Parts: sequence; C-alpha cells; structure tokens
Amino acid sequence: MKTIVRTFLLIGFFCVTSLSCQTIEAPFGLNDLLPVDFASGALSAKVGGVDWKATKSITGNYEGGVLTLSGSSADDSKIQLTLAEEDLRTGSHTLPVGAATYTDGDGTFKSIDAGTLLISDLQNGLASGSFHFKVKKSEEAEELLITGGTFSQIRYIPVPTDGGGDVPKGFDMKVGSEDWKLSSITATAVSGKLIIQGADTKHNLSITVSESITKGTHEVGPNVVVMYIPDADGTKGQIGKSGSIKVTNHDTSAKKIEGSLDITLQGQIDTSLSTKITGTFSVTYSE
Repeated sequence: MKTIVRTFLLIGFFCVTSLSCQTIEAPFGLNDLLPVDFASGALSAKVGGVDWKATKSITGNYEGGVLTLSGSSADDSKIQLTLAEEDLRTGSHTLPVGAATYTDGDGTFKSIDAGTLLISDLQNGLASGSFHFKVKKSEEAEELLITGGTFSQIRYIPVPTDGGGDVPKGFDMKVGSEDWKLSSITATAVSGKLIIQGADTKHNLSITVSESITKGTHEVGPNVVVMYIPDADGTKGQIGKSGSIKVTNHDTSAKKIEGSLDITLQGQIDTSLSTKITGTFSVTYSE
C-alpha cells in the first residue's frame, strides 16, 4: 500500500492537471504527506523468541512531551512504546514499568520491569532506534520477553506544548462548509521552502511556498503548492487547481507567517474529485 501511495504522490508532483503536466520539484519528502496513522517506517521485534513485525499499521506522535510509537501486525497484535521526555533527544532512555505494552488476542501484556528505548536518530521528524522490555498479563502469568526490537524512520509529528517554542500556533480551516479540527500542526523552513502542514488521523493539508514569500496575494502554481489528502490510505489525494494564499504578515526574524487561503483542489488520479478549503493560519516555523 505504501508503494502505491508514494507512486501516486510522485506522479502528482510531476504531472498536475491544473499545471499542464509541467515539472514541479517536490519540495519535501513524500512521506511528509501521509496521515499520522499511516506513518512511514518499520517496527519489528522478537516476542517470546518468535519474529514479529508491524505490517498493518505504524503510528508515531509527540505531544505534550510524550513520544508514542506503535505498530500492529496482520493478526492485530500490537506493540506500543511510550516515553515521557520534555526535551526529546537521541540516546538511551528508560521505559518505566507499564510504559511498554504488547497486545494480542488474549489481552494486553504490560511491562513489569524498566525497559530500554535507544533513540539513534530524530532528524527530519523521523525516529529510529531499538528497544527491549519484559511483560506479563497478570501476576500469575509467565513472563514474556520482547527482545531485539527495532524501529526505523517512523514519522512523529511534533505538536506544541504549553510554553510554545519554535512551532506553529494557529490553524483555522474549513473543508467545504465543515470546520476542520486539527490534531497536529507543523511548519518548517527547508532548502528555501516554507512547508506548513495540518493533520488529524485521516486528513492532511500541506502548503508549500517560498521561504522569502512577501505580503500580498499569491496564486496557486509552481511557487504555491497546496496538497490535501482526505482519506486514510492516501488514494484520493488532491492538489490546488485554483485560488490563492494571502500573506498578511511575514516576519522572517521572528519566523512567523500569517494569512488566509481560499483554494479549490482537484483529485490527482480521479479528477472528478474536488474540494474547497478556506481558512486562516498564524504559525511560527522552525529551521
């Protein structure tokens, strides 16, 4: 499924109906457009000495100083790791009792001793590392060892905690006539592009403009790319066909941009799909 979605997105970047199939350079990684519940990456371990791999879903999230990584396999068994860390960093971390779980058809096994989570990489919002822990379902049950655990390139989407920081502050959007409540917002300046994203567990909106964009109205086109994924598996992705973004303030020193948008999007594969998105944004971006 991930291969299909990535191929579809790649086609969308390079052959967009509204732009007459002119080449548009992808301003960021294709995985950045996937919804939170369909994060990229891999997660595997040995459960009681038996190989286990997340093949059904992989999720990652960092909110309120808590990192959560989880994955489920075809039989719906699941491994979840929870790390409370206000200053998320690479290195070895202790997983407290109960912070790591394994769930199968018979119920949830919780860690009974402190486990270990080694984070080797957090670059570009993608987490990689290894883990191990010991679980029991009850006091009387036998111990079950989760060993050789690894996770690679799992996207976690930072959400601002109390006190702010160099992260976005506001996103007020309507999809059609319906209010869209976002569960995560990110904004990043990279390679001369400013990428603003809002997402919930199924939907994802991405706005890409020049990092040096000025106040004024900017029409959708090669320099203003708006993409929207309304479904969980990414098969109904749409790209801005018409409309504009109005920038009312861009303070490059404070790294803050504010404005509004009124965009009509069209399906990249099924061109009969059409969505109108309107709203305002006020975000602080990081580099």
